[in-house]
Amino acid sequence: MANIARIGLDNPAFYGRLKRPDFSSPINRSLPPRIAKRSPDLSTRRQEIIRPTKPIGNYQNPINSRAVSFAPASKMPLLDAEAFSSSQPIKTLKVKKTRRFLHKPNYSRSQWLLMSLAFIVLLIGLGVSYQAYVTNRHSAQQISVLSKQVDKQSSSNGSNVLPSTTKPSAVAIKNYVVASDLPRYIRIPKIGVFARVLQVGVTSTGNLGTPPDIYDTAWYNGSNKPGQPGATLIDGHVSSWTSKGVFYSIKNLVAGDFIQIQKGDGSYVDYHVVKTVVYNSNDVDMQAAVLPINPSVPGLNLITCTGQVIKGTSLFNKRVIVFAEQIGTS
Repeated sequence: MANIARIGLDNPAFYGRLKRPDFSSPINRSLPPRIAKRSPDLSTRRQEIIRPTKPIGNYQNPINSRAVSFAPASKMPLLDAEAFSSSQPIKTLKVKKTRRFLHKPNYSRSQWLLMSLAFIVLLIGLGVSYQAYVTNRHSAQQISVLSKQVDKQSSSNGSNVLPSTTKPSAVAIKNYVVASDLPRYIRIPKIGVFARVLQVGVTSTGNLGTPPDIYDTAWYNGSNKPGQPGATLIDGHVSSWTSKGVFYSIKNLVAGDFIQIQKGDGSYVDYHVVKTVVYNSNDVDMQAAVLPINPSVPGLNLITCTGQVIKGTSLFNKRVIVFAEQIGTS
């Protein structure tokens, strides 16, 4: 063993093997950080580990004095220092909460006008509907009263008692007076009619009452007054055995012919004929007779006999109803 030579670290065989790594060498730059951490040369380690990106300006790193670049100051966005000043508190936007149903709609003037017109039309429609309801209710009551008249004995001349043929004097006609809202006279220029309007109801036999002579007419007091909603029903005689009655020619009236009623207060209600209908004596539509031809407009209905005299009686086999509607007042 004494002959074995000692081999020290200075032996040339160990050269380069235990030598501390030179981190400045390009080969050793890829060593892991844990090896680099052992390097006593801190400046060299930082230079190798910190690898800056592409230079964008001139700035001296105070750590290792290597050139690190930033964007020029002229191209960097500026911040307003006053916005972060404690002397000026930041203003916040307060959103006022409102209930949707209390929010006032912002309609244009034309929209308000259209809505107002629609509201007015609605009110008019409701008024017409109510008027028609009242009229139909009143007419239904009168129809039940007149229902007995729909038989072969029904007529405006519905009795074997002949009407008088004595003509009223001019003084009697002039001095005739009624209540202010009742019909006083009827005038039909086309057929030359100007006559008093008396008042009748329903007879004990269930027939519609008639005037006592052939020259007067009669307003059925169960129907509506002139100018009021509903229909005004007036009847008259067609003739006697010897003379023509006041309504002898109403079967010749056609649509558009003029009829006028003068009331007790001197005012006038004007009508024009809409249509004329002829019925058999046993098939008279008394429901139509007490209803206006146009439910939304006050009407006037005239009824009398027509056709041929039934053999052995003084009655006629047909009836005629003239339907008219109001066109104005004066």
